[in-house]
Amino acid sequence: MAKESTHGHFMLLLRVTGVNEGKIDALAKQIHDEYMEEYGEVGAITVMLIRLATVVGQGTNAPQAPEWDYAIRYFGPTASVASLQTRLESVAREANGAVQTQTYRVSDITGRY
Repeated sequence: MAKESTHGHFMLLLRVTGVNEGKIDALAKQIHDEYMEEYGEVGAITVMLIRLATVVGQGTNAPQAPEWDYAIRYFGPTASVASLQTRLESVAREANGAVQTQTYRVSDITGRY
């Protein structure tokens, strides 16, 4: 049986409600800095949120808006997945909003990840 890695590459999808875009950008920077402080030696998270509506509008023929608002690609300890999702939820509550998240383990076609 294959042993599960203690590290991985992840794609985090977010749906944010009740928080304006400027506040989301500021909170994203704050969460990035916190993540890097905690996991910087063994992980990295992108500063920039990928706005899925913009990507769909510019580069696909999708007939409707995406189900998710944002995507973040990151790598780090597997334990950081739950920690990041919990932090996102608490930050959204503090900003009088809400966030829904879904995380996927990512692998590329080379099999390196």
